[in-house]
Amino acid sequence: MLSKLKSFTVIRDMGSRTALKMYKGNVHSIVEALNGCSVIVSESLVTQMLKRFSKEWIPAFGFFKWAKLQTGFKHLPDSYNLMVDSLGKSRKFALMWEIVEEMHKLGYVKLVFLITE
Repeated sequence: MLSKLKSFTVIRDMGSRTALKMYKGNVHSIVEALNGCSVIVSESLVTQMLKRFSKEWIPAFGFFKWAKLQTGFKHLPDSYNLMVDSLGKSRKFALMWEIVEEMHKLGYVKLVFLITE
């Protein structure tokens, strides 16, 4: 599967010296590729990756989803904010809104709707 993925970028978490390969493909393929890694996820690593891929929503969202699936890890509001920013800049408003709704369920944001007649 990894051989079919194109255009990878190597990111190094300087704290643990762990090389992490991010593949540009679809979100699912990124999650699958990361499942084969022995990387220990941390808020610092998530922040670093989301900032690194802030203009590339597919690797950012794939990494975000993968991190969320890791046992014992929970995204903090800053990670959600970075992901919302990345999706908004990429004009992926439906996905962005899903993240905002998830943030609301977690108590990270309050949603207020203004209804006019």
